[in-house]
Amino acid sequence: MQTIKKILPIYAVALVLAAVLLLMNARTAAASEVATSKKFGIGGMLGAPTGLSMKYYFSPKHALDFGVGVGFWGGAALYGHVDYKFHIMLTQASAFDLPFYFGVGAKLSIWFTDHPHSYWGDNDARTGRAGFGIRVPVGIAFNLNKLPLDIFIEVVPGVGLFPGIGAFVDGAVGVRYYF
Repeated sequence: MQTIKKILPIYAVALVLAAVLLLMNARTAAASEVATSKKFGIGGMLGAPTGLSMKYYFSPKHALDFGVGVGFWGGAALYGHVDYKFHIMLTQASAFDLPFYFGVGAKLSIWFTDHPHSYWGDNDARTGRAGFGIRVPVGIAFNLNKLPLDIFIEVVPGVGLFPGIGAFVDGAVGVRYYF
């Protein structure tokens, strides 16, 4: 746990520096480049997990979202997920597009500690150091039209299936740069 607390500030600074470098080298994007001509985005997110976020649009309404990082809710863990997301455009303005999205996906957590993970249904901490569950992400993205960026916020209820049955709620805010 102490190692994670030491690494997290370094990771946060590196994430901010990477975002600044991307913004300094970004060319001006035309309206609706995110999800149309620029389909792959990479960036960071804070929440559950805190880490790397990637998104690939295979059509303007359909995307796959990937995340990997560390999480602290339900115990310190290495965390990864993959989600299918469907987007519904709420509004389009000259400065941004505002899609609402929802989807379904899978989550894998590998814990660093032996304490019980009750939101995974593991109340005795003896059933292993890994958990698998189903996620249902719901969120809003701000797709900027002058830069190929999106800023997102999402809430993700889910069901832990292994090591036991239990419910969880994740959530994150983040930013991605599209290529």
